[in-house]
Amino acid sequence: MLLAIGLLCLPGCIFDTRDPEQPGVSVQYVDASDPGNVVFNLEQALTELDAGGYVNMLSPDFRYDPDGGAQSSYPGVDWENWDFDQEVAFISSFLGNVDGIIADLNLEIVEGEESGTGTEALVRYISSVVVQESGGEVRYRSLTTMEFRIEGTFWALVRWFDEQGESDPDGGGLLPTLGQRRGAFAASGGS
Repeated sequence: MLLAIGLLCLPGCIFDTRDPEQPGVSVQYVDASDPGNVVFNLEQALTELDAGGYVNMLSPDFRYDPDGGAQSSYPGVDWENWDFDQEVAFISSFLGNVDGIIADLNLEIVEGEESGTGTEALVRYISSVVVQESGGEVRYRSLTTMEFRIEGTFWALVRWFDEQGESDPDGGGLLPTLGQRRGAFAASGGS
């Protein structure tokens, strides 16, 4: 028996101590018990580049409506039919092709409440997303209307409407909305 244990302890012995493995990245989501939590989870998903976490906050009936600037920049995009499947394709590509994101979707509530009192809620935010890529940053900022609905026992995002670009708080003119990013994706053949 001692001989067997001795043979096991040759190089790579199973009884040798070893360095612990690095823990995996874990995104901290909260229950989607109100629209504010859905927005928090969307921010977390964007910040952690977790497309699956983002998609989990969407209703199967999700639709996206662009601002006028995105519509005029990308007139060939079928904005009328931007639905759940199109958003999933976009967010998977988008999050897979950037170096990082700083998201603040709930920067300032313009109108509405974070928690709905019925089965639907509408909130208007000034939202900000900073995308880090290719050694630089691209800033997006918009007045955004988000519509939520209870589906089962949790809230889900049913509609994202970028009403218009908003001014850069650090000075300068209007910043584009994420509609510009969605338009570029669709125009490049994204489905």
